[in-house]
Amino acid sequence: VANKRLHGTNERMEAELLYSRAVDSNGFSSSFDELDENGEPSFYKEKYERAMKELEFAKKRLQQQHEDDLEQLMAVKKQLEKKVGPLFINSLCLLKRRNS
Repeated sequence: VANKRLHGTNERMEAELLYSRAVDSNGFSSSFDELDENGEPSFYKEKYERAMKELEFAKKRLQQQHEDDLEQLMAVKKQLEKKVGPLFINSLCLLKRRNS
């Protein structure tokens, strides 16, 4: 369930990033706050904003990947404990029998 939610979040972030790139590449940037000396939108500000969006997307993607990896690790740990637990108990019983 959590994996589906994270996957949906990842797809939504990718769609937002693609939309942002398309808007930026077509020159329809929403950042008209800072103008250069000719009264045009600042080229560097647009580049900066695009880089920040991509950085934020990368951070979220890495965080999601970390959460997925952690979830998978916990599942493997539980499986291993289920398999090793009975073997450990059996070995303790055998040691007690030998020492008795």
